[in-house]
Amino acid sequence: AAADGRVVRAEADLALRDLRHRVVVAWIELLRAGGDVAASRVAAQQAADLETIAKGRLDAGTGADVDVTVATATRARADVAVASAIRAEDAASAELAGLVGWDPARPLRADGAPVIGPGAELGPLRGRLAAHPERAAAEQRIAVADPTIDQVLVQRRPLLALEGELDYDDPTITGDTAWARTDARVGVALELPLFARIGDKARAARATAAAQRSRLAATEAELSGRLVAAYARWQAATERLTSIQTAVIPAQEKAARLSMQAYREGARDLSSAVLAERDLATAHAELNDARAQAALAYADLVVAAGGDVHAK
Repeated sequence: AAADGRVVRAEADLALRDLRHRVVVAWIELLRAGGDVAASRVAAQQAADLETIAKGRLDAGTGADVDVTVATATRARADVAVASAIRAEDAASAELAGLVGWDPARPLRADGAPVIGPGAELGPLRGRLAAHPERAAAEQRIAVADPTIDQVLVQRRPLLALEGELDYDDPTITGDTAWARTDARVGVALELPLFARIGDKARAARATAAAQRSRLAATEAELSGRLVAAYARWQAATERLTSIQTAVIPAQEKAARLSMQAYREGARDLSSAVLAERDLATAHAELNDARAQAALAYADLVVAAGGDVHAK
């Protein structure tokens, strides 16, 4: 019974751990959705500016109808992207609210920066698998299965029982006093388990214990594979985030700055500067997505290593 209680507590801890991980993932998705809304609104504004420039060129006789048509279509797609991003943010908000027990119709917003590390080397993370909650739960199930075998084997022995009965003041007995009408009986009962099929029950109990040990081995293999996969995804996500932060964004900012300077000096037209700003906004949208992917990968890595994202 004590072992059963430990199994229930271990499984309850696993359920709470999984719930906390789902809450963190939902918060990161909401944070990413908010960034997508902001980026799509910037892109929509830039598309509207390009449409205005194309129409101005057409009115001035230096543009063509096809340029206006392309710009109008681009603006329409940008407006659709804004509406889609807003709906996605509402969906992410409702999912997070449902996980924490709030009203799904209540709009939520995620602020702050997600945690993307630092992560440890793969070797130390493997060492933490010995204390992984899922492995601990599997060990507790073995602790339940082993005593069950002994409990079944005990039933093979004959059962000896001492039985006693006292009938006080029995009206069916003649006598002048209550004690005279009292009868006491003592007996010995011997129960032989001849047809109890204890051998079959013992084999079933041993098979259950062996299955739990096999389950533990399978759990250990699964945890090891899950950790290596999570570590590889986290490495890929952080490398992508670092590349965008250190190479792509600075290059796009420099290109936008030079394009605007060239426009002010009359070397290039306004549309070139707007296009450079649009490319910069696209790069920032990619940065928002890369940051969210890195945060999700880190949360999965913490859970795969047996940690709890509640403390992150």
